[in-house]
Amino acid sequence: MEVARPTLLLLLLFIVLWMKSVSVNGQTTDVNLTDIKITFVDGIYEGNDFIVAEGLSIPAGEAFLSYPTDLLCDCRMECFRNKSCSGSSLQVVDGASVCRLTTKHARQNNFQRQQGATYIFKAETPPNIFYGLGTDNLFYHVPSKDMNYKSSTNSCQKIPGHRFAKYNTASKNQREAMTNVQRYVGNKDMWIDNGALFWYLKGGEIATGDGVMSMFYLCQANPLNIDW
Repeated sequence: MEVARPTLLLLLLFIVLWMKSVSVNGQTTDVNLTDIKITFVDGIYEGNDFIVAEGLSIPAGEAFLSYPTDLLCDCRMECFRNKSCSGSSLQVVDGASVCRLTTKHARQNNFQRQQGATYIFKAETPPNIFYGLGTDNLFYHVPSKDMNYKSSTNSCQKIPGHRFAKYNTASKNQREAMTNVQRYVGNKDMWIDNGALFWYLKGGEIATGDGVMSMFYLCQANPLNIDW
């Protein structure tokens, strides 16, 4: 039976989208993880800061170590004891609680959304030149690799709970926080989100680019669940 061309094209499109959205065990994955609820924990020692993301698990194929445990704290500490570990997750597999460790940092993982799972990653592991809470109580992250505007947007959204930093012209605190971050990294020009225009920070002020040029960029998260 001959299938009409429009119908065939729609069928092929559906199959491609389905294959992209389904993981090896049938759970859906996303490249936009901005909606994930996170908590930032300031470690006692330098380099021990970590971020807790709810509802995400590391796929079995991306783990270099898996072992049974019911304790989230044990799962986190096992990662911190292992220098090659960038993050760990605790999830239920076949009725048993399992901890998985991965060498991949947060922007590299193909996460699985799984109810009840918890993913923990070292705040310093996504390569960066700055991370930390700003004076506006939002969390900021400046990746160490410069990109164009569109790639910057996609990169921020891959980190659980993060988005491409929005510049709120009505918020003096937020403007000052972003300016402080920029000063910390040596006043490097940084892409920020304005929706329609290609905005970037230049010396604490707004400038407009063409979206093609490559520069550093600013990611933003809301671990304290404030109005942003």
